[in-house]
Parts: sequence; structure tokens; C-alpha cells
Amino acid sequence: MNISRNAPCPCGSGQKYKKCCLKQTWNVRVKQAPPELIAKALREFQRREIEERERKARYGEILPIVNVWAFGTRLVGVGSNIYQFDPEKGFPNFLSHYLVEKLGVDWLAKEQHKPEAEQHPAVRWRTLGLTYMHKHQKEDGICSAPPNGAFAAYMTIVYDMYVIESNGLLDDMLLKRLRHREHFHRVEMDLLKFVLGMAATVVAAYVTSSRLLAQKQLVAATRHA
Repeated sequence: MNISRNAPCPCGSGQKYKKCCLKQTWNVRVKQAPPELIAKALREFQRREIEERERKARYGEILPIVNVWAFGTRLVGVGSNIYQFDPEKGFPNFLSHYLVEKLGVDWLAKEQHKPEAEQHPAVRWRTLGLTYMHKHQKEDGICSAPPNGAFAAYMTIVYDMYVIESNGLLDDMLLKRLRHREHFHRVEMDLLKFVLGMAATVVAAYVTSSRLLAQKQLVAATRHA
């Protein structure tokens, strides 16, 4: 790229190019790292490769959780979206609120005002499951207890939605079907089939329980929250 001497400097300094970066001498030196650093780097690469093989052996092709501590909060990437959640809480806490984020606060409020027998299944599971977990809340705010049936069902559908969005497939049409009480169980099974397909390398080990894969990862995450 040819830049005129009198043109504004592309570095954004506001000065003319001839009085700014044109005068600078760029002398970038590249040299091989010392042997001890190379050996250390190779060990680290090997450690990460082993961890990734173990993760895939356990969860198949399901993508790892993408999250980072930044700007005083915890950010998690799901597909093309970035979500924020309480840095003092673990990933299961993020999942417990994820369904409401995707299906809508107004949708939840509308369902909660219905008689219990007419409520959306996921809303009933959420209410019963969170009530159960809150009874086991410790002084530090962490809820620690084996999930009951309602909580396991709720977290499983939420986890399935998370996996679907991680693969860029949670579109508006699918969300609309999930909100619809009459369509929900059919869609739930479709999501489960997809997630189990992503984990095809380990599904055979869990063939007696189609939901064990998601629950096992959630339990493991809860223990490390």
C-alpha cells in the first residue's frame, strides 16, 4: 500500500504520515526459542491434547464450554451470542436461567399465571426443581444436592438447547415450537436425538438411559461450581 507523505498517518495519530510512522524503523527480530522453552511448550501441548481426547471420550463431539472472566463478570459464548452471568456462580447457575433468556421473561410470566395443570412442562419443571434446590442452598449461596426428577428434566432440556445454539441451530422457528405446550415434547425428543448424535462416540455406554449424558456433565459441573 502506497501512502502519500502528506496523507494522514494510518496509525490514527492525526499527524501527517511523513512526520509520524514514515520516520519509524520497523526492525522485528524473530529467533528460535531456547531448548528449555521448547520442551516446556511441547509438554503443555501434549497435556492439552490428552485433556481434549479425554473430553471427547466422555462427551463426544459436543463443544467445550467457552467462557472467560472479563470486565468484572463471567462471559460465556454460545454460538454467535455472548451471555453474562454471576461470576460467583457456576455454569449450572447460568443454565438454570438460560431457558428464560431464550424463551422470554414475558412468556414465563404468562405461563406462571396459568393453573398448574395447564402450564408449560418446562415451567413446571423449573418451579419444582428450583424450589427443591433452594431448600439445599448453603450460606455461600451455592445449592448442592443430587437433582430431583423435576430439576434433572429442566436442566436436561436447557442443556440440549445450549448444545443446539452452540452449533448455530437454535433459530426463531425452533424457539417458537419450544414455547408451544402441545409441540414441546416432540421438539424435546428432537433436541435430545441431536445431542446424543453429537455424543455418538459414547452413547453406546449409556444406552439404558437416554438422558444420562447430559445429567452426568451437569453433575460434574455442579461439583466444580
